[in-house]
Amino acid sequence: MDQGWSAREVERRVRGVSKSSARGRKSVRADARPAEVKSLEQRLRKHLQTDVTITVKAGNRGSITIDFYSPDDLERVIELIGLAGDE
Repeated sequence: MDQGWSAREVERRVRGVSKSSARGRKSVRADARPAEVKSLEQRLRKHLQTDVTITVKAGNRGSITIDFYSPDDLERVIELIGLAGDE
């Protein structure tokens, strides 16, 4: 609740924890991304209320991945991005 997560976000994160613990312990690499990238990723997660991953590659190129979990969830994310009704 301190993070401002929706019930849906909490459920997703719990599922992620249970999946990772079921796989056993793997070595965890430190996140070497700049703090600005991690902060922006967290802001997007909070705004879109879904998992968001920002990947930065060589030459400061990268990608943003926005997860959705159903057609309704995709529509919700599209509306939050501001693209609803655009054709």
